[in-house]
Order: sequence, then C-alpha cells, then structure tokens
Amino acid sequence: MKTLTFAVGLMSVALALVGCGGSGGGANKQIRLLAVGSGSASYYSVSESGSLTQLAVYDNAGQIRSVIAGDASGSFYFSQMNSDAVFLAEFDLNGNVSNADSGLAAPDAGSVLYKHPSKPMVYALAPTSNSMTQGTMLGNGSITPAVSVSVVVGSKDMAFSGNGQFAYVAFTTIDQIGIYAVGATGLIGANPMMVVNTVDEPAKLIVSDDGANLYVMSSAGGIGQFAIQGGNLVALNPAVIPYASANFRAAMTGNGVLSFYREDDEGIETYGRTVGGALTNLGAANVVTSAVTDVYRLPGTNMVLLLTGSGSGRVMAMGSNGVGSQLGTVSFPAGVKSLALTEF
Repeated sequence: MKTLTFAVGLMSVALALVGCGGSGGGANKQIRLLAVGSGSASYYSVSESGSLTQLAVYDNAGQIRSVIAGDASGSFYFSQMNSDAVFLAEFDLNGNVSNADSGLAAPDAGSVLYKHPSKPMVYALAPTSNSMTQGTMLGNGSITPAVSVSVVVGSKDMAFSGNGQFAYVAFTTIDQIGIYAVGATGLIGANPMMVVNTVDEPAKLIVSDDGANLYVMSSAGGIGQFAIQGGNLVALNPAVIPYASANFRAAMTGNGVLSFYREDDEGIETYGRTVGGALTNLGAANVVTSAVTDVYRLPGTNMVLLLTGSGSGRVMAMGSNGVGSQLGTVSFPAGVKSLALTEF
C-alpha cells in the first residue's frame, strides 16, 4: 500500500456568493470542494454565504489526475498520472484525514474516475485503454472490482441517464456515443447496446437535470444534441449545432443554461434549452479575461465555478437569460487543475 501524507491546516478564503439564486439543497445541506493538482490537493468547506474555508492540504509524490466524491461525507477517490491505483481519502469535518488504496485498479495511469448517480459503483476510464474498470464501494470505502467494460481507445467522457439505467461513453476518436445498459446494482454491461453518430471529437457529455436530453460538447467544434427516450439517443433537429471552436469546458445549471468557455476571446458562451430540449444561443457577452481550464456547477445552485489556468477560481451566478454575474474569486494552491464538489 502506498503511503499518502496529509498536512492539515485552517485557512479562510473569502468568496462572497451573495444573491446566488438557483435551487437550494436545504438548510442542513453542506457543500465540500476538493481542489487537486500537481502533487497536492486542498479540501474546503463552502458556507451558505459561499465563503470557502480550507480544512486540509493533501501532499502526494504523484500528480493527481482525477477525483470524485465517495458515498460517505468527506470521502473522495483519487486517480494519478503515475499509477493505475485508485486511492481513498476520507476527511472529517474537522479536517482530519485518513487514506488507503481502495482496491480498484484503473485500466492505466491517468484514468478519469466516475461514480454512479445513485448506486455504490465507481468507474475508471483511461483514454489510452480499450477497457473501463468498475467496482462496488463497500461500507468501509474499499472497492470490490467487477467485470471490465469494453470501450474505444481514446474515449474521453461518460455520463448517465437521469434514472441511472443507461451509461453513455464518448468514443472520441470515431465521433460516436456508446450506449450501455446499467444493471440494478450499477454494473455497466460489458459491451455497448448500440452506438450513435455525433459531433466530431466528442469530449464532454452533459445530461440535463430532468434527464430528457444529452448534449455533446466537442474538442473540434460543434455541439451535438439528443433527446433521451427509454435510454436511447434520438437526434434533435439540428443534430449538431455549428460552432467554430472547441467547447468542451462546460457545465449546465439547473435553470437549463449551458455555459462553456469560448476559446477565441476568453469568454463564456451561454445556450438555453427550448421546448423539446433543442439549444438556442442566448447571446450573452460574458468575458472572464483569463484562460479557463474547466467549468464546474456548484451543487444545488445555478452557479458555476470557472477554474483558470493560473489555478484561481471565479464564481458566476448564471441567470436564465444567460447573463452571468461574477460573485467572487478564490486563489487555490499552485498547480490545481481539477475540482470535485459534493453536497451532503
């Protein structure tokens, strides 16, 4: 078992999120955020007012590739660039940390992790491999490996239907989406039921909150749009919305606003859903003036967090008209490249 070292500290980071809007998670809900990067991770609590308080700092010899929240409050799973092991780290509300090898091996180093929306299952997808590993989370946080899933080498993302009974994998190198059946326990079938054609180089899959639509963001340009009917994907009209550049740094808030980074002028483009789920450009000019590496939705809100290339975070409340109101910024530790957010 590889030893992971944690340095625990307390540091408040001001981030005013007044007037955030959106659907709330209830008075007892709490949001936790984990920021990971080159050899380290930082754990934050997010208050109802939106301020971030740093609870712990995680130091590790290898570069963390991906992180997801576990089933228990304060638990997270890591994959790394230099290892195929998936690690479990558990933070209590006081910032204390315990860690262990979870028992699940990813297909390759640098895998991206996913979790079933309602079942205790974890999945590891490696762009360099033709298989995806999966396993069942146990009560102690360890993972029991299950049968692997066949995918196309170069696949970059996965999403689940609203009811969790189907999984969609972006077959990036062949411009298709693989549709898989998901069993009652969350186990994904070994092979896709069917495949559908989509936009060139699909790189990000987004399912709407109501489970009615799947949107396919691209690393080449264009946006694919589908209706989800019985788990199958039915192309909308048009099946692909023309867009001149990459748009895969994206998230959709609960009000149906799709926000993505506009590569050509460091802005945020916003599209809204119409009847049937077809997207329309809302025409809002949201300029952020710094390169964005990814866009995250804050759970239970209509807010997005923009992670910039310098490792800072910028929070915006996205109105239904597509206009974003900047609410605050936060400086993450140097090297942060990915965030995981969870609500409990």
